[in-house]
Amino acid sequence: MTANDDLELHDDTEARFHYRVARQSWLIIGALAAVILLVVGSALLLGRGAGLFDDEIVLGIGLVVLVIGLMLLPAPILDILASMRSELMVTPEGLSWRGFGGEKSFEWDEIIAIGVPPEDPNRIDDQRFHVLLEDEYEFIHGYNLRRREQVAALMKSRGEFEEEISIARYGFMCRSGNSEEVEKRARAHLVSEDDPWDFWSSRFRRR
Repeated sequence: MTANDDLELHDDTEARFHYRVARQSWLIIGALAAVILLVVGSALLLGRGAGLFDDEIVLGIGLVVLVIGLMLLPAPILDILASMRSELMVTPEGLSWRGFGGEKSFEWDEIIAIGVPPEDPNRIDDQRFHVLLEDEYEFIHGYNLRRREQVAALMKSRGEFEEEISIARYGFMCRSGNSEEVEKRARAHLVSEDDPWDFWSSRFRRR
């Protein structure tokens, strides 16, 4: 952690954390660009340069690019827009999250515990922060969040969470004396003990 990060942990200002664009989105955009270059290159080669501007070749290239673009572009475009819009704010008063199409806000006094997802770039099934309130169980998007370790340290400091427990690879920061309640409630969301469809559910289980 740098000196600037340490100052941000201890000052009384609002700390904002943003999200990265998923690497899969860049791969899709790169693949689309490669296909376009391949199609255009083939047209130039087969059409011998000037033939590229023939109506039939232009129409064919346009249709190929349009079909491939419609198949590949929606997901990375939405991901880029979401990364531009989304941010997680940790303030002295509480925790706020703004995403693509929604937002949430919680005060520290109403938060009993926060579950931090494991740091694993290959794990994309559940990267959410689990937020346990007195009567509710909420989630905050955490996939591709920048500076995740600093976020967790800042949450712990400003939320004054004294205890830490581990449940299904998640680390939960909780208030003193609430660890048993936190484990019981969190385990119901993270671990399914009696599931007749366990073979399939284990592949999508939040843990």
